[in-house]
Amino acid sequence: MSLPVHPAFRLSNVAQLPDRYKRLAMLAMQGNPDDIDALRSAARDLKDSVVHRILPVVHHFLQDDSSSLQDLVGRDGFPALTKRVEQLLATFNLIRHVALSSNYDSLADILRVLLPRIWFWIEFLEALHAQVDFIPLPHFYDNITVMFVAVMSAMGQEEVFALPGLRCMFGRAWMAIVRDRENDLPDRALPALSLSIRYFTYDVGFEGSTALEELCRALRGEEGLAMLIIDHLKLLFSTRLVRDPETTFDDFFLFIEKASSCCRRLSEQLQRFRLAQWLIGFAAALPSSEPSTETIFNRLVDSLLDTLSTITPHLPACIAGCLNKRFLAVLPVIAAETEDQYSALIECLSAATVFRPVLEALERLLPTMEDVELDDNTCAHLWDGFLQLARERIVLLEKSDLGKLRACHNAKCSKVGPKVEFKRCGGCMVAHYCSKTCQREDYRASGHRTRCAELRASYMHDQECLSTGDLAFLRVVLNHEFAVRKEEIGVKLVEFWRTVPDQSLAASVNFDFSHGECEVTVHPLDQDFPGTADALERLRAAAREFDGAKHAILVFLIRIRDCSVRRRLSSSDTVFVDGLWDIAQGLRKTEDAVGSETVEDVRALIKRCDREGIVHTF
Repeated sequence: MSLPVHPAFRLSNVAQLPDRYKRLAMLAMQGNPDDIDALRSAARDLKDSVVHRILPVVHHFLQDDSSSLQDLVGRDGFPALTKRVEQLLATFNLIRHVALSSNYDSLADILRVLLPRIWFWIEFLEALHAQVDFIPLPHFYDNITVMFVAVMSAMGQEEVFALPGLRCMFGRAWMAIVRDRENDLPDRALPALSLSIRYFTYDVGFEGSTALEELCRALRGEEGLAMLIIDHLKLLFSTRLVRDPETTFDDFFLFIEKASSCCRRLSEQLQRFRLAQWLIGFAAALPSSEPSTETIFNRLVDSLLDTLSTITPHLPACIAGCLNKRFLAVLPVIAAETEDQYSALIECLSAATVFRPVLEALERLLPTMEDVELDDNTCAHLWDGFLQLARERIVLLEKSDLGKLRACHNAKCSKVGPKVEFKRCGGCMVAHYCSKTCQREDYRASGHRTRCAELRASYMHDQECLSTGDLAFLRVVLNHEFAVRKEEIGVKLVEFWRTVPDQSLAASVNFDFSHGECEVTVHPLDQDFPGTADALERLRAAAREFDGAKHAILVFLIRIRDCSVRRRLSSSDTVFVDGLWDIAQGLRKTEDAVGSETVEDVRALIKRCDREGIVHTF
């Protein structure tokens, strides 16, 4: 298929060039790559209003002769093939010059015609590159990034991104330029590439945009995009380029922020490939003498906080990896720069002390962390509070076997024991049973048959957020808090049941670790899990037929900045929960408030209970 003949591609345009340029254009069309380059060099002296008249040369060399080129590969015709590739590269250089220099009114129309053909040749050259290794793809892509900017300027953002294949073309160009190590190409191409990323960031943020999907396809998935982002950051913070005033750090950090917020899978991959550790390393290595250091440092810390704000299975290892000597070196600088960033970081680390990998890292680093000196009293107080919390949580590492306990999901049964003594429901992957009899009874009488699918969806969400090992250790943390704060929990449950108007409401006991220290609150369950109250009430009604009614539902909550995970749990210590219910009903009858006598009743109940509350997945 031949290239559509736009008026700008007609040979008559060459005739209107000054004589010198006319001769150079006609000579270039004979096919010598050096002559094409000579035309491009000479065209720098042409007025912008007439540069477009050399476009017939571009039209001539972008015609499709790919089939004959493929034949050359089969016949070992490498000299002819090499010449054709050199012609194409020289032509791409010529297009780049025209796109940047021309103020021709129809430049947008020309680019619309050229882009599909450029994309065609790029795809062909990539396929050819898989067969022969002399195709200089990075240089072709270098020209594409410049053309990308020119196209944006001439056509407008929305129209450009509507062109098929453009985002894929940009993604491949980005990857080829950043990873070129042989020709110092990034030094020349980075300014144009950074500007291209700025345009692309706007496209990512546009409602309904498929920018990230297309970009990820070009890079073989979110994993490829995450690796490219980190490679780009390494390039930005190399010694040569960190001083380059044209390097747009802000635009690239904005791209990371928008892309991560639009794609959870990308956030997960960025954590997996240790983006947070790289950011800390870059921050620690910034030259203090540079005037832009303070601004760049703040951007790095903001990006670090964003990276640590998505709860995924990789988050615990990601945070644990950040806890190193470089982090301790950067921490005082963060405290000195901005208290808000520092407070957010300490809160994030505090919330993460419910994760075993984080506690193991803290245990190794704790002696060094105690030597950190902070000038600001408020910051020092926050740091001391975090260290104290870390010491308290590290003790729980010795109790990790508690996370292996399970309780039977059947409301009639109160058996608690090692995980190996229970079988898990294959449908929901949540409920555990000590016997087939208990499973059948729970399936029929307690409504598990109607809730199995709902629990399955909850399980799949949890698997996306945290690993099985992390969830097991969370049970250890929750068991500990339940045991040491039993009196507080008991009094709050009594107050809830005493005052709540609707006695059919299930109580939700929240264990909120969002600020590090566990905060316990009690309120109606439907506030945490809208739409599930009816199903839970059926379970409670069935449980009341037996001795061990499960009146209270426990909710484990961890929130890091804007991201949170709620895990619904129940206590197998039904004697304690039912006793609290009875105390509350007695207060309702006498219309008494919760006072010292009630507290004593709760304490007496705790003493009568012969075991701590064992918590399991509900």
